[in-house]
Amino acid sequence: MTSESYKRFEAERWNACLKFLCRPLDDLDAIQRPAALVLNYYGRVMNGGHSSHFDGPEAALNEELLEALRLMGAKQHARILAEAIFLKRDAKRVDEEEIEEERAYASETIEDLDMQFGRLKPDIPEFLARYFDAHPESFPK
Repeated sequence: MTSESYKRFEAERWNACLKFLCRPLDDLDAIQRPAALVLNYYGRVMNGGHSSHFDGPEAALNEELLEALRLMGAKQHARILAEAIFLKRDAKRVDEEEIEEERAYASETIEDLDMQFGRLKPDIPEFLARYFDAHPESFPK
């Protein structure tokens, strides 16, 4: 499938797939759940950056999310998330004296990762469109 999959995806089907993925994660099967994790992650990062992602409850599912990104072929997105996770963990381990300096550095670096994330091509909607097409039996038509 070309990188034009998302652009050629019918709006009605796209919206139906997105609406379907808004169901609770526990209601989704093993094919659908990775798509929902990736969609939710994408929305949080696009709305508030990785800092917003880490503030949400789904941050506890980061390992599963990393696997979902890799499953969909979004390896560069997974790399950015892994780096952001590392920076977030590293910032939490800092001594009290260095805490403000390190948090500022981590935030600055996470902001850099946010910018890298936004520039990646193909982007998450493209990977989702490919995934929907690869699993037509699991998503609305």
